Amino acid sequence: MCEITQRDILECKCGLFARLECTREGLVYECLDEHLVNVALAAGLIARRVYKRFLNDTDIGYVILASLLHDVGKIIRNLSLKDRVERIVEKCGTDRIVGQHISFTYHEIFSTALHGFYNWITGRSSKIVSRAILLHHQGLRGLETRSYLEGLAMISDDIAKIKEDVHTKLTCLLEHVKKRFSNAINVTLSNPSFKEELGNALSYALDELNKITSFLSNTSITVILENASALLGTWIGVDVREAEKARIIAGILMIADNGIVRSRVPRAREASLYVNEAEWVTRRFASEVFRHNATNAPNVADCLQ
Repeated sequence: MCEITQRDILECKCGLFARLECTREGLVYECLDEHLVNVALAAGLIARRVYKRFLNDTDIGYVILASLLHDVGKIIRNLSLKDRVERIVEKCGTDRIVGQHISFTYHEIFSTALHGFYNWITGRSSKIVSRAILLHHQGLRGLETRSYLEGLAMISDDIAKIKEDVHTKLTCLLEHVKKRFSNAINVTLSNPSFKEELGNALSYALDELNKITSFLSNTSITVILENASALLGTWIGVDVREAEKARIIAGILMIADNGIVRSRVPRAREASLYVNEAEWVTRRFASEVFRHNATNAPNVADCLQ
């Protein structure tokens, strides 16, 4: 597990977490911007090396873009539970805080709504990306329409409780993700092997992320949520081949997501066969990109060694 210091915690960009829990071993956390980029790099390599029979360069670009956006929706619970977040960070180490954590219920729905609205208005990217983001926690299950609508209602309720400007925080997060991802690409592509494998897909994802960031910085979250229920049909209503691609991408994203998270979890904390397998796949097919990046740019997180 990566060593955690109070300074690391304070340096979380925009004060947003992908994971936050107080355990008996100490505070377990991931900064949201770091997590999104790490998962994107891992998912891209897994897609190229394991699923190359099924995915072309465009599809792998979708994998990376979906990974960059999959947990953006966690911004809502970070802000609506801000007092709890601060208490866990400040008080972890005392017995009464052990076991407390932040639950990011329905975060994938907000992430999907953001990308889906962008896709609907601009015609860019693909419904496949929205569908993959929506399903990245579902395994082989689907997501009932009722759950999606319940999620939207909970998100709206949470936003109503937030004192900060959600739009400003979202823009902040995306700008930091974009900067971190751009730096990671520069380092990653300095390796000829990675450049050949992922160069086109990484470039596509960065270009699309730039456009999404610009679009969302000028788009009201209220407007996005007002259209989110109506837009559900656009990413449900894909043809069979698109649905298959979306399911494959969601599976790759789920593996990379769990593999990266597992690197932050104390060994005694997890006994899940799936999570252990996800970590093995991520180490087996993607850890070298983190070793390369850590060697050439120490500010890039390396939690898989």
